[in-house]
Amino acid sequence: MKFKTILACAVLGLVIFNGRLNAAVESDVVGYQTVDLDNLGYALVSLPFADIDSVADGYPLQKITGELSQNNNKIRADSIMVMDPNTKAYTSYQLKPTIGWVKEGESVATTDVIPLGAAVFVKKAMRAGQFTMSGRVLTDETISVDLTVGLNLVSNPYPADINIADIKGTLSANNNAIRADKIMTLNPVTKVYTNYQLKTIGWVKDGETVVTTDKIKSGEGFFFKKAMRAGSLTFARPF
Repeated sequence: MKFKTILACAVLGLVIFNGRLNAAVESDVVGYQTVDLDNLGYALVSLPFADIDSVADGYPLQKITGELSQNNNKIRADSIMVMDPNTKAYTSYQLKPTIGWVKEGESVATTDVIPLGAAVFVKKAMRAGQFTMSGRVLTDETISVDLTVGLNLVSNPYPADINIADIKGTLSANNNAIRADKIMTLNPVTKVYTNYQLKTIGWVKDGETVVTTDKIKSGEGFFFKKAMRAGSLTFARPF
């Protein structure tokens, strides 16, 4: 899975988002993020943190384009799964010919939006290909994402890799795995998750004893499990 961002122009201004993303943007870049999905099956993909046209409460599914498989047969169509941050339930969307993204159980193009700051499951059905998302690529010093108790699907907000060790916020650090917050990343090839526990020394990969040096790639989504109470993640700009 490869990621790249095509930048169009710089835009200056102050933008404040509601809901899951709270960021005062000093500057941002308008562009198109592409995600090369080299393997069939599921991958966790991040979305732009802001719509390219306006500041909204979510990112419109219909703006996700690229080298996709459209089909009325669910097995042969690319699909997206979006998790509700409160109920933890998934909603599935299938890419149908001439219509676009259609919510499961419906027959018309969806007008649904994905919560800002959230990541999604993308399922490539028939062939490898590229997802393209237009949006504002944020470059502010820090970005905060609200979290509910349990699993949250979160995007890497920056057009660069971020160090897991640098992810901070209102978090629960504990050497007891049940009481500690966790990060879970999905390998797009093996479909196996790698787990990181927030211990008193910092983020530690399962099976290791020192703070990890692993990164979350630009364009990559990940699970964040809040163990004890709601809180927030804070990302520091990696460039």
